[in-house]
Order: sequence, then structure tokens, then C-alpha cells
Amino acid sequence: MKKTKKNKIAVIGGAGFLGSYIVKELIKKKYKVKIIDKIKIDIKNSYVCDIMDYNKLKRLISDCEYVFNFAGIADIEESNNNPLETINANIIGSTNIFDICAKLKVKRIFFASTLYVYSSSGGFYKTTKQSLENILETYSKNFNLKYTVLRYGSVFGPSSQKWNGIYNYLNQAINNNKIICNGNGEEIREYIHVKDAAKLTIKCLNKEYENKYLTISGVNSMKARDLFLMISEILNKKVKIVYKNSLKNKEHYKITPYNYIPKRSLKIVPNEFIDLGEGLLEVIEKDFNKNN
Repeated sequence: MKKTKKNKIAVIGGAGFLGSYIVKELIKKKYKVKIIDKIKIDIKNSYVCDIMDYNKLKRLISDCEYVFNFAGIADIEESNNNPLETINANIIGSTNIFDICAKLKVKRIFFASTLYVYSSSGGFYKTTKQSLENILETYSKNFNLKYTVLRYGSVFGPSSQKWNGIYNYLNQAINNNKIICNGNGEEIREYIHVKDAAKLTIKCLNKEYENKYLTISGVNSMKARDLFLMISEILNKKVKIVYKNSLKNKEHYKITPYNYIPKRSLKIVPNEFIDLGEGLLEVIEKDFNKNN
């Protein structure tokens, strides 16, 4: 994709964990970026706007040709505790974005979805993402809105949300010498560092990914119990592991999310990537050592 002055990109939810890394990567690649979030951040071309504010959002997007949508509620537990708020924020809010993009005839919208769309787990968070994929496809059919759906796996890295899996485990191990796992340790994830996820996301600006569903996750699978052993070895101390098959765990897939069949996606992976162990060290250094 040719980078010109008119190729301005709006990143909605650009103050969040993944969104902020994508903003950095876009800026590094010399794209013109407009950050839109309901949280005020001290960065150039940053604007405060709630995605429920249709008219203001439309004004902010009006000079952008591409839109990345990372807004909404992503914590599964929070979504299950607040279903109506989740439905409003995720479905109504994102549909506002789709509608605005269709009316403004943006070149393409990039929608952050999740691997949970393949799963019977994931609660209201999963359900809203499944619904939005269908809504987006209908907008595409009815209004020729070009899109790319990005189904992210287990993203980790510095400055993540407190409920992020890796952050949560490290926080427990460092501060309590104990990790409580809402499972049996056999749960499998393909962790991907947020920097690698951001680079792959930017790659999706290429024309070949137009109107495609893409899976963005790690290269190697790891069981939870092996991850806990790695954390213990990195911290060089004994960490007690407590396994609980709690109700909370029923909303998280165990070995694979693939027990539901949505629109088929392509999986893209980085040729070079940040090793999980190195990534854990980076999170410890940046998110925990600064507090000691």
C-alpha cells in the first residue's frame, strides 16, 4: 500500500493495550494516524470520543481512509457481569462505527475480533463478537464496505490490562508466590507478543487481505502447567500452583476454541517473533520491577 499524506488511519481504542502498540507501529511505518478513545492520552492527534457518540465519531473519522476498531469490552468476566453494558458498548458501539464507515465510504475497516468466535465458551464477549462479524459482513454486502476481520489469540506484553492472562499469572507469582489457575493445567494457548501482533496487523493493510477473516496468534502451543514452570524458573523461586475447576473456567476454552464454525479464516504468523520466555522477562522488567 502506497503511503501518502491522504492515507490517514483512525485507530479507535488507540489508547488501549493492543491499540496503542498498533498506533506505534503505524507511526513507525510513516502512516498518518488519528487516535480516538474515550480515555485522554498525551499524544499528538489524539481525540476523546465515546463510540456511542455517533455524530462526533463521524466528524473525527471523516478525513480518514482506513479505520481500525479496537473499542469495546474485552474482559470475559466483566462482560458476563455486565451483559447489557457489553451489548451496548460492543454491538451498538461497533455498529455505529460500521455505519459511519459505510456512509463515508472508507477504503476499509479493520475489526478486532477473537478466537472465541470458534468456541462455545466466552460468554457475552464471544457472543457480541460473533454478532458483529455477521453485522459487518451484511454491511459489506449491502453497502460495499470493505473489511478485514482480525481474530486475535492470546496476546501478551508490557502495559496489558490487569486481567490479561500472562499479567495475572506473573502478578500472582511475584507478589504472592502462588498462582491460582481456574483449570487443571492442561489448558493450551498459542501466546503471541503484542509487538508481533501489531506488526501482523499492519501487514493486513495489504490489498490481498481485503474482505478476509484472519487469525493472529502465536506459533507454538503451550500448556498452562508448562507456562507456570517457566515463570517459576524465570523468577528463580518456588511458586505454589493451585488448580481450581471453577465456574469462571467454563467461559475459557481448554485445549482448543474450535467447536463452533463461523466464517473460515486464514492464519497468519510472524516469520520472526519474540520468544515467550523473553516476552515474560520484558513484562516483569517493565510492569513489575518499576513498582519495586
